[in-house]
Amino acid sequence: MAEMTEPSPQAVLDQPLDAGSATAAILPAGFAGYALAVVAVALSWLLRLALTAWVGEGLPLFITFYPALMLATLFRGRGPGLLAMGLITASVTYWLLPPVGWAIAAPVDIVNLLLFSGMSLLIIVFTEIYRESRAKAAAYDSEAASRAARAAAEEVLLQSERRYRLLVEQVADGIFMADAQGRYVDVNAAGAQMLGYSRDEILTRGIADVICQEKSSRLAEEISRFADGAVITSEWRFQRKDGSRFYGEVVGRRLPDGRLLGILRDISAARQLETERQQERALLDSVLAGTDIMLVYLDPQFNFVWVNQAYADACRMERGNMLGKNHFALYPDAENEATFRRVRDSGEPAFYKDKPFDFPDQPERGTTYWDWSLAAEKDACNQVIGLVFSLRETTRYVRAQLAVRESEGRFTALADAAPTLIWMTGPDKACLWVNQQWLNFTGHTMAQELNNGWVEGVHPDDLKSYLDFYNSCFDRRQLFAMDYRLRAASGEYRWLSDQAAPHFNPDGKFLGYIGTSTDITERLLAEDALIAAQAFANGTIDAISAHLCVLDKTGQILAVNQAWCDFYEENHPDAAHLNYCIGNNYLDICDAAPIPVPAESESMAAGIRSVITGERRKFAYEYACHSADQQRWFIATVTRFQGDSGNVVVAHENITEQKKAENAVRAAQAEAEQANKAKSRFLAAASHDLRQPLAALSLYFGVLKNKVAARDAPLLNNITNCLASLNDLLTDLLDISKLEAGVVTPTISEFSVADLLANMLAIHAPEALLKDLRLRVISSPLHAQTDPILFRRIISNLIANAIRYTQRGGVLVGCRRHQGKHWIEVWDSGIGIPKEQTANIFEEFRQLDNEARNRGSGLGLAIAAKSAALLGLEIRLHSELGKGSMFALELPLGQPSQTAVQPKHALQPLRVALVDDNSQILNAMVSALESMGHQITAATSGGQLFAQLGSQAPDIVISDFRLENGETGFDVIKNARAYFGDELPALLITGDTDPVLIRSMADRGIVVQHKPLNIDTLQACIAEIASWRKA
Repeated sequence: MAEMTEPSPQAVLDQPLDAGSATAAILPAGFAGYALAVVAVALSWLLRLALTAWVGEGLPLFITFYPALMLATLFRGRGPGLLAMGLITASVTYWLLPPVGWAIAAPVDIVNLLLFSGMSLLIIVFTEIYRESRAKAAAYDSEAASRAARAAAEEVLLQSERRYRLLVEQVADGIFMADAQGRYVDVNAAGAQMLGYSRDEILTRGIADVICQEKSSRLAEEISRFADGAVITSEWRFQRKDGSRFYGEVVGRRLPDGRLLGILRDISAARQLETERQQERALLDSVLAGTDIMLVYLDPQFNFVWVNQAYADACRMERGNMLGKNHFALYPDAENEATFRRVRDSGEPAFYKDKPFDFPDQPERGTTYWDWSLAAEKDACNQVIGLVFSLRETTRYVRAQLAVRESEGRFTALADAAPTLIWMTGPDKACLWVNQQWLNFTGHTMAQELNNGWVEGVHPDDLKSYLDFYNSCFDRRQLFAMDYRLRAASGEYRWLSDQAAPHFNPDGKFLGYIGTSTDITERLLAEDALIAAQAFANGTIDAISAHLCVLDKTGQILAVNQAWCDFYEENHPDAAHLNYCIGNNYLDICDAAPIPVPAESESMAAGIRSVITGERRKFAYEYACHSADQQRWFIATVTRFQGDSGNVVVAHENITEQKKAENAVRAAQAEAEQANKAKSRFLAAASHDLRQPLAALSLYFGVLKNKVAARDAPLLNNITNCLASLNDLLTDLLDISKLEAGVVTPTISEFSVADLLANMLAIHAPEALLKDLRLRVISSPLHAQTDPILFRRIISNLIANAIRYTQRGGVLVGCRRHQGKHWIEVWDSGIGIPKEQTANIFEEFRQLDNEARNRGSGLGLAIAAKSAALLGLEIRLHSELGKGSMFALELPLGQPSQTAVQPKHALQPLRVALVDDNSQILNAMVSALESMGHQITAATSGGQLFAQLGSQAPDIVISDFRLENGETGFDVIKNARAYFGDELPALLITGDTDPVLIRSMADRGIVVQHKPLNIDTLQACIAEIASWRKA
C-alpha cells in the first residue's frame, strides 16, 4: 500500500472546522475567516447595545468584545483575530471615547484601551498556539487510525486467503482455475491427485493436455459457451499422468476478470453403478415379463406408474399407453375402489381369492376371477407413497369348479331318482353322501348318516365282518360286493346286497368309493344260518387277502397270516431257507433291503418306527412291487394295538386291480363324452331336416295368407298356431344351441317395463283364456337397462311355464323390490315344484310329471336360465307343492330416454340372387319374394346362379347354408362378392343348430337367419341389410 503523508499544521489550520457550512462551500477559505471576524465584531456591538439598555452606562468598556475576538481567532486563525482587534479598537475609539481624540481622552479610557490591546494580543497568541496543537493532534490521530485500519484490512485479507486455501484443499472435488486461453493458473490438492500430477506440474499444462484426444475437438466449442456468470455442467473423459482414464463431471463458469473456474468430480464409479443398475433393471424386466403374475405399481391417487407386460396383455393395452392413467377411470368399480382407499389410508394389505371381475371393454370374456393382493409402500416417515398390486387369473379353475358342481347336481338328481340305495365315501373311508332312497329307507337325515354315522344302523352281528371286508377292499382300491343287514325306518333289519367300486379323478387321484345297496331280504331269509357262518369265517385273519403281520416295539415279527407266507413263497421259491416270518426283525429286513428299492424300504421302516414310538396313530404308504411277469402296486398300512404294549399291525394290500378299475372308469367317461357329442350332432341334424320343409311351408303360407277369403280366417289362425308351435320347438333347440355355442351377444338398451308387461299380457292372454285362467299384469313406471329381446324372452318363458302348469286359478305378473333389488315376479296357483327338484328344474329337457308335459319342449326354463346368466341377472324360485310357484327375474334399472322414432320407408324392389338346393324351399322363397315385388334370379348351386347372372350384379344374395356336392352358402357369398364387390349385401339361411357351426357363422360376420322364416321376418331382414349398403 502507498505511504500516507502527514499534513502540515498550516494545512490543517487552513481547513475550516465546519467543512459542511454554507460559507465554506461558497467563499474562499481566507475571505470566509475575515468575514467571520467582521460578523463577530458586529454581533458584539449588538450585544453591548442590548446590555447597555439593560444595565446602563456602568457596563465595562470592552466586556462584550472579547468573545468576538476569541471566536474569530479560534475558528479562522490570527489574521481574522487581528482584524477583529483592529475593528474593535477603531470602533470603540470612534464611538465610545470622547471625540476630542487621544490627547484629551481620559487616562482611564487610555489605560482600558491599552489593556484591551494587550489582552487581545495574548488571546490571539494563546488561541493560535491552541489551534496548532489541536491540528497536530488531529493529524497524528488520523495517521494512526489510517495505519491501524490498513493493518486490520491486511490481516483480514490474509486470514481470508488462508481460509480459502484451507477450504479449497479440504474439498474432495478437484478445483481448477485457468486463464482465458485454457492454461491452468491454480489447482487444489484433490484436483492434482485426481489427474496424477503434482500442483506445479498441473500449472505448466492446459485443459487440452488432460482431456482425452477424442474429446479435445469439443474443448474450444465448450469454452466459447461460457458467458460471464453462467454456470455450465458437462461430462468429459480425462487422462491421468500414468495414461489411465476416467469420466469426470465439470461444473464451470467464467469469472469477471476472464478466468475460468471449474470443479471436477470423478463419476466413473457412478457411471459404473448406473450401468449395473440398468443391467439389473433389464434382468428384472425380463423376469417380470416371463411370469404370469400381473404386477402393477400405482401412486396414492391410483394412477399407473408401472405395469408388467402380463398385466398390459390382460388389459389388451400397450404398457406405455397405461402409464399416468387412473386405474378406476379405465376399470370403474366402486367396491374395488373402496378397497384401494382403505389400503392406502390404513396401510394394511388386502388379499382376495377368486374375486369376480367383468372387463367393461372385454364383454366377450364374461365374468373373470382373480386372486389378488394389494399392499402399501411407505417412506421413512411411514407415509404411503404408492401401492403394489399383484394379480393372477383363476377364471379357468373357478369355471372348472362351477362345472364340477353342476355335474354333481346332475349326478345327485339322477341318484335320487334311482330305485336303489346309493352311497359315496371319501379317500379316508368316511361317508360323504347318500341318496334320498337311502334316507327314506333308514328314516335318518343326511347329517346322521355322514362320516361313520351310518355304522350305527348296521346289525351288530354284521358290523365287524362288513367293516373288515370294506376296509380290506378299500385299502386295495378294488371292487367289492357283500351282503349285510341294515336297520330300516320301521326298526326291522333288512338284508342289503352292497356293491361298490373306487373312483378317481382324470389325473388318477383316488377319490373314494361309490356303492349301491339293494334290499334282498326276501331272497336271503332262508340263508341266515349260512350267512352267519360265512361272516364268522370271513372274520378270521387267514381269510383276509391283505398280507398281515404283528410286530413288537423292537420290530420283531410276532405273527403273520397265511397271505403273508403265501406271497413270500410265490415270489421267492428259491429262498425257502430264508424265514421272513415269525422271529425275524422286520425293521432289520427293511434296513438291509438291496438296490433298487432302498428308498421304499427306508420310508417303510421310518413309518413303522413312528407308529411304534407313538408319533403318529397310523401310517400308510403306497409302493410298487413288480414281478418278472407283471406290474403290481401295494399299499402298506401300519396301526398300533390298543394299550401300552407297543405292538403294531402291518398290512400290505395289493391295489393292482384298483389301477385296472381306474382305466375302466376313464374309458367309461370317454364313452359318455362321445355319447354327449353324438346327441348334439343328432339334435343339430334333426333340427336342420325339420326346418327344411317347415321353411317352405311357412313361406307358402305367407303368400297364401294374403290371398284367401275372410271366411277362412279361423282356418288360417289354426294353421298359424300349428306353425308357431312347431317353430317354437325348433326355435328352442336353436336358442339352446346358440347359448351353448356362446355366440349370443347382448345388446344393452333402455326400455319401458310398462310396455314390456303390456306386450306380455297381449301375447299370453289368449293362452290363459283357453285354460279359463285369470292372467293379471300389474304395470310399473320403471325402466330397464339390458338386452330387451333376451329379457323379454326370459319373462315370456316364465309366464308360459306358469300357464302350462296351472289348471285353475290364475297367474300374476308384477314388479317388486326384494333384498335391495328390483324383480319382475311371476306367481301362479299351479301344481308347485317338489323341493328335491328345485335344484334341477332349469336343466335341459326337464319337465314335471303331469299331463301338461307334452305341451312344451322342456327347454324353456333352461333357455331362461342360460339367458339370465348371459345378462348377469339372477333368477329366484319359491314353490310349495300343491299351492303354486313364484319365479322372479332380477330387473336392472335404467333411466328413461327420449329417442326420436325414425319413420320406416317402404322397401324398393330389388334384384335378388337366390340359391337353395331344395326345390320346395326354392319355389316357396321365389313366391314369397315375388309377392314383395322383387325380381328373382333363382338357382340350386352357385355355378348355376353365376351363369344366369352373367355380368349383371344383384342387389342382394340370399343362400341356404348346406348345398349339394359339399358346397356351402359361405362359398356362394364369397364368390359373389369376388365378382360384384366386397360390399354386396348377403343373407345366409340355415336350419342347423350345431353350436360349432353357429359359432363359425358368427365369426365370419355374415347375417344369418334360421329356418323356418315367415314372410314378414324375411322382408324386414332384407330391408335392414339393403339399408346398410345405402348408408
